[in-house]
Amino acid sequence: MKFSINTVLVLLMSFTAFSCNSQTSSKQTTIENLVLNGTDRWKANEATITGIHNMSDMLENFTDTENLNSYKKLSNNLQKEFYLIFQNCTMSGESHNQLHHYLHPLKALIESVESNELKEAMINFEKVKYHLNEFDEFFK
Repeated sequence: MKFSINTVLVLLMSFTAFSCNSQTSSKQTTIENLVLNGTDRWKANEATITGIHNMSDMLENFTDTENLNSYKKLSNNLQKEFYLIFQNCTMSGESHNQLHHYLHPLKALIESVESNELKEAMINFEKVKYHLNEFDEFFK
């Protein structure tokens, strides 16, 4: 099943409008319990930063947007990178706790890209992209 560019744009604009309405000006996020370290970002270890940026790159380089199987492969690759973050985590204390507030919903979002419906996979792709973009707002 193919979707027109207009359909995809309407879906993306709807998601963007919803996302913008749920943000606050104090860098509070829609991610439950995730907050800044006072006015500063939390320090993340290099493996975490690399993993998040690798996932962002996967999304930026994803071009087979009309193929449901491609979304399933992408989800699988994102999950592999996600688990590398856990395997290589050396963080501790409150920064580690805040990272888990960030990562927990990301896991579910990544899994949701592996949908059985192309339209749903496309929407969930955008949600993962949005979530990954929030990382640099809260971690350095």
